Amino acid sequence: LEEHHFGKDTIYHEVKGENHFVRMGEHFADSVLNGTPLRYDLTDAANNARVLEALDKAARAQEGASEPTPHPGAGPGVN
Repeated sequence: LEEHHFGKDTIYHEVKGENHFVRMGEHFADSVLNGTPLRYDLTDAANNARVLEALDKAARAQEGASEPTPHPGAGPGVN
């Protein structure tokens, strides 16, 4: 994980964990091969697609922005 601060050095953080794409593939294969029920249904998948589309639309609307907008809850001087 890289932490960037405008005009300052980049800070690198090591995040331990598993590859979630591998875990999803294993879960799906287990469902197909052994009849194990899927954790999430089609409604959840459709809702995830809606969220991704909304994020894409919001990101495209911000094209050309030079700096990120501070979060409304951020304190003074926090970006």
